[in-house]
Amino acid sequence: TFISNPERVAPTKDPAYYTWRTEMLISDDPITLLETEGAFEMFAGGYRVSAPIIGGLLRRVAGVSSLNQTVLLMVALPVLTALLLASFAYRQRRDPLLWHAVALMSASLFLTPPFVGYLDNMLCLLWLAAALPFLPHTRDSWPARAGFGMFLLLSGFTHPTTLAIFCLALGAMSVVRVLFRRFDLRSVVRDDGWMVIVALAAAISSYVIWKVGIWGRSASLSEAALPPPYGSDFFVDRMVLWIDAMRPALNLPLIVIGVAGLIMAGRKASEDELARVSIVWLAPLAGIFGFLAGLTYPYYRFFNTTLAWVLLAGVGTYFVARLLIDVAKRGGIRVVALAGVDALGVIIASNFGTGFTKSGW
Repeated sequence: TFISNPERVAPTKDPAYYTWRTEMLISDDPITLLETEGAFEMFAGGYRVSAPIIGGLLRRVAGVSSLNQTVLLMVALPVLTALLLASFAYRQRRDPLLWHAVALMSASLFLTPPFVGYLDNMLCLLWLAAALPFLPHTRDSWPARAGFGMFLLLSGFTHPTTLAIFCLALGAMSVVRVLFRRFDLRSVVRDDGWMVIVALAAAISSYVIWKVGIWGRSASLSEAALPPPYGSDFFVDRMVLWIDAMRPALNLPLIVIGVAGLIMAGRKASEDELARVSIVWLAPLAGIFGFLAGLTYPYYRFFNTTLAWVLLAGVGTYFVARLLIDVAKRGGIRVVALAGVDALGVIIASNFGTGFTKSGW
């Protein structure tokens, strides 16, 4: 649709905002991007500059038009992130079916409201997904530590709040390993020490760079997340709309199956990076229940601070599909088993169809 209609604006929440940031960056001194904050400072973005810098490269180097650079980013980011998640899962369990299940299911969920339109969030999640394959090798590989740290630092230039949440999740992963290893701290430090050190270094570097101001002006990390000035009822209603668009009746059971399947490994789950990452990284979703404590903030935005629930939906799809295929191979009720696999395909296809409709693609 974007090829046949080259002047069509990207289907995002704020396409003009992202286009404006890129155009300002390539037409004026970089500091102007930080100085222009708008009414109530709602246009302030601090050093969340990855998206406009990439947009500027597309504009100046690739010769992409001002409207199409946002289109390219909004289409490419979910595709690349889905492939990266599939790559991470496949590296842990060398089954091609797992790669396809995670790639297709996660891509279909990237068309739901948490990801369509939130360009900085989606780009930050791309960097984190790119960092995941390096994570298991930080124990004994300097190239892996460098790659892991580079992608986390890029996250700090994209959405520091999401980076901070991810770093806390990494710490929680180490705590889980301590508990399962019966407080054998020495072995946990040996296996996870460099992972934690690199993550901490990336978080501190991001803070220092924002406060020093590499473009000549310091920026507050509070500019990384500017909540709209609404009441709790608005945020609850918006969250209900988001959850409904995620089609929980079809997708939530697959997420639960993904969690259960990984936990069934028992003690081995704490040593399985796929299980540690996907289950512990669910913790940020606790933020959606803030209204129960009488707090007021965009509860729904915690859905796009983590990729865990998207990854688990793909893992759950894999577990069900692998079980059904194995049943069919062993001479079970093949018609029923293959019908079940087809049903999974229908769920994924309907996710895409509903997502395309709701997002306006």
